[in-house]
Amino acid sequence: MIQVNNVYKNYNTKKTKIEVLKNVNLKIKEGEFISILGPSGSGKSTLLNLIGGLDLPNNGTVLVDDLEITRLGDKELANFRNKTVGFVFQFFNLLPRVSALENCILPLIYSSTPVTDKKARAQNVLKLVGLEKRFNHKPSELSGGEQQRVAIARAIVGDPKIILADEPTGNLDSKTGEEIMEIFLDLNKKGKTIIMVTHEETLAKKTHKIVKIKDGQIL
Repeated sequence: MIQVNNVYKNYNTKKTKIEVLKNVNLKIKEGEFISILGPSGSGKSTLLNLIGGLDLPNNGTVLVDDLEITRLGDKELANFRNKTVGFVFQFFNLLPRVSALENCILPLIYSSTPVTDKKARAQNVLKLVGLEKRFNHKPSELSGGEQQRVAIARAIVGDPKIILADEPTGNLDSKTGEEIMEIFLDLNKKGKTIIMVTHEETLAKKTHKIVKIKDGQIL
């Protein structure tokens, strides 16, 4: 389903060139739950961003369902991200002034779905992650674990094929982190392909496959 072929990613500063990824190759099958494990600065998040079309490589190709996303223009990439990928971040990235329900509806704003259907879909996914009593609460009124549940609901409300999670438990205590992991495992059982960046080996061991990365290269 996903192929990363001979990918290099560099960032240039005024003084030097920083090599983040070096000749990375990776294949992920539909329905797999993959964890990318490695120390800080190893290139984990950069690799995830390339798969999700948030960034482009300097060299190499990234294919999703035989679509070479590295050749897409900005508008096409935005469309790809909106329809194919759901993102979950370590710091939740929720809009602070609107409710959990309104945060969850955001990815549906540009879809042709009727307003009442958008609301119903958002309510359904919030129920799915155990937040049926938190529809109208703003992020500041929610715990860290609840905020991450809203972020997961927002990621899946558009029914994407792929969920990309960047350190989704990194801001949570261990018990809450385990609960969030159970949500991902359940989503995977329902057919979602999930790629999770983490530095926690205990969580990584619960996934189908661990991809270890260090100094920009897959070990």
